[in-house]
Amino acid sequence: MSRLAFAWLSIALVVVVTLVGAVIADDPPATEAERAYEIKATMLCPVCDGQNVLESNAPVAAAIRSQVDELILDGRSDGEIRAWMARQYGKAVNATPPNSGLASLVWVIPVLVGF
Repeated sequence: MSRLAFAWLSIALVVVVTLVGAVIADDPPATEAERAYEIKATMLCPVCDGQNVLESNAPVAAAIRSQVDELILDGRSDGEIRAWMARQYGKAVNATPPNSGLASLVWVIPVLVGF
């Protein structure tokens, strides 16, 4: 197999694995409690140094935990909850980057640059 064919095959494999991973990652947790846990574990406390709101004892973290529970009971999606929190506390409250647009390139470009 030529070097060019190997490079294209590798790129195709990375794209397929990335797409499959994105589909699997978008599966929501089964219960409201699991959703709440996942959201709280991936939201950073705005006044703590690197702690998520699930682990933090700060009053603002307790308020965020309570608000997440309330928004889930109101029927909001995970994306809506994260957007609401970002509007209230700033984008830095979301510990995980979005899975779309240019943010996806952060994971793909280093692999492609290696070729």
